Amino acid sequence: IAKTLSFKINERAILIVTAGDVKIDNRKYKETFKTKAKMLARDEVLPIIGHDIGGVCPFGVNPDVTIY
Repeated sequence: IAKTLSFKINERAILIVTAGDVKIDNRKYKETFKTKAKMLARDEVLPIIGHDIGGVCPFGVNPDVTIY
């Protein structure tokens, strides 16, 4: 089982697909992306990602969203 989490880096959105029982390691996130982890706000998810909360997946997302 996997989950897809949506984050904002500056004004750009990314998705991180991870195992369903795994938490994001803030230290590793900051090492990788050079910024603190900040999830998209509830009202930002649908217009930015293309899917609503509860239905976010790495398929059929808006083309400017990077998937990890």
